[in-house]
Amino acid sequence: MYKNTFLHPETDLNIYLKYSAPEKDRILLFLHGYPDTHKTWDVLMNQLAKKYQVAAIDLRGAGESSRPTERSAFNIRRIYKDIETAIRFLDPKGEKNVHLVGHDWGSLIGWCFASDPISSGYISSFTGIAGPHPALARKQMESYAKRGIWSWNTDEISRFFKQGTMSWYVLFFQFPILPELGLTFGSLGFWHALLQAGGVPKSDPMWDYGTKEILRSCIGPIQMFRELIQGEQIGIPNKIETPCQAIVPINDFAITPEIYENLSEHALHFRKNFLDANHWVHREKPEEVAKLIDSFCKNVENAEI
Repeated sequence: MYKNTFLHPETDLNIYLKYSAPEKDRILLFLHGYPDTHKTWDVLMNQLAKKYQVAAIDLRGAGESSRPTERSAFNIRRIYKDIETAIRFLDPKGEKNVHLVGHDWGSLIGWCFASDPISSGYISSFTGIAGPHPALARKQMESYAKRGIWSWNTDEISRFFKQGTMSWYVLFFQFPILPELGLTFGSLGFWHALLQAGGVPKSDPMWDYGTKEILRSCIGPIQMFRELIQGEQIGIPNKIETPCQAIVPINDFAITPEIYENLSEHALHFRKNFLDANHWVHREKPEEVAKLIDSFCKNVENAEI
């Protein structure tokens, strides 16, 4: 049912793509998060393949894709090329409805892609799962700090410190070499602790990953976190004209539901859905997530949003 190939958005860069046969006039392209690979989408792809051509890439640095050595290669704008190349491969004539779906880091990248005046022209809609727009999340955190400090609003201060504490790993990943060493020598324990904290069911095949597969999803993409903080920042979008929806797991161990609050101020055609689930909501409740994606795509195509 599925095929795979390598795309070449840049010289000496191979991006792995898994895709179904091009029999449908609608495409779902999935972007995974950290630490993950395209395999995180297997369940959703199987569920939605009857209605869509489905495809998933390994983000640069992860899985079967190339692992660039320079930090700047992981800038979100550089990753746009990977997405655009995948879309041109799947829809060479530009005639199909292409719906982008991202989880975690894939969601952060997808929000930026959907808000970019040029790149957004490649897609009909975007669904972000368990991941906000990085610039708008930063703006939300700054708002918590400002309102909390100047008015001594304890609720705002609490929100600031809660999300800041949950995001401790972002700062840890800024250290050179140390995160790579820690993950290399403690990969299995780290992986199981992460799946436990993220709500992945014990019956899920992700629990059976070996050391080699875990490291393929963990080591290379650390550079994304470094580039996010140390590299060229993504600006705050004025208006996001692409129809977008957010799927927000209310028990997310990494991201608070409140961090998505200001998305509606910037997205003109926006839907927000809350699910009683944890970070890997698409593995915990795949049927519900699949229904939300399908319903949203239909509404977009029928101009109902």
